[in-house]
Amino acid sequence: MFRRQLRYPRGWGEPGNAGRAQEKGVDVQLAVHLVEAAINRDFEVGIVFSHDTDLIPALESASRLGAHIEIASWGGRNRLRSPVVKLFSHTLTQDDFEQVRDQRVYE
Repeated sequence: MFRRQLRYPRGWGEPGNAGRAQEKGVDVQLAVHLVEAAINRDFEVGIVFSHDTDLIPALESASRLGAHIEIASWGGRNRLRSPVVKLFSHTLTQDDFEQVRDQRVYE
């Protein structure tokens, strides 16, 4: 799990401010880690759970480096596709989520 600082909009928390905190840099960190791990052959199968199309270049790079890459996303969403490489895709449901749900509280 990667943690990044949240970025808060101006006036966050004030009455009438509907802005939300945003994590910045998580997708870049994931992309860099995936490609580094593919170069180092740190895994047999890399499964990325995301629907972020910004990750497609990293998925393609890792695949071209010889890594077996699979993607997973929630049902009802379009799956990530690459015109360059074959990405194996898994679609998960609410029942799937409940079966693997992490009950720990992270502090």
